[in-house]
Amino acid sequence: TALAMPAMWQLIVLFIAANGITILVSSWLIQYLVNHGQHRWIAGALGFVLFAVTAAVREFSGQLAVGSPEAQRLAAAGPLLTAAGLAGLAVDTAALPALAWVILMGAGFALPYALVIERAQRLFPDARAEVIAVLQTGPNVVPMAVIPAIGAALDAGHGADAWLALAAFLVAAALLNLRAPRPAPAYP
Repeated sequence: TALAMPAMWQLIVLFIAANGITILVSSWLIQYLVNHGQHRWIAGALGFVLFAVTAAVREFSGQLAVGSPEAQRLAAAGPLLTAAGLAGLAVDTAALPALAWVILMGAGFALPYALVIERAQRLFPDARAEVIAVLQTGPNVVPMAVIPAIGAALDAGHGADAWLALAAFLVAAALLNLRAPRPAPAYP
């Protein structure tokens, strides 16, 4: 089955980094910033910037996904940008630095998005719709399980620790995906 293939797990981890962590961060970003002294309207504007940058960079993500192996490695390294943004927010939530961190996160979320889809379609050319469904559903279970934990960390005053834990996962996801998966046998 597809889940027995290491390449599929690489894709799942990358999709969690590109989509699942996006859901986690967007769920708590504004509250985190407000808890750290940001005005609500600034926190809300930064939430908007996160989504705007992600949307703007997704087109570039598609170009990287079908590009050279170096371009694909750049896309796979996107979670490193997100990790840098989360680590930055753990240290400094002032408006201007937070804007820089949010821009990094938005770009980092978007860069690997198309690469995941392209790799999945290449890995399973005869089952494209099924694979995309697995990639969309499976990794989205992670945010459903982790969103309450992030909220609890915020309530306990450990929001920065939560961001750093997410950043560590993103570094691991990027390192796991910097090398393209080996070609797999055709999916039955």
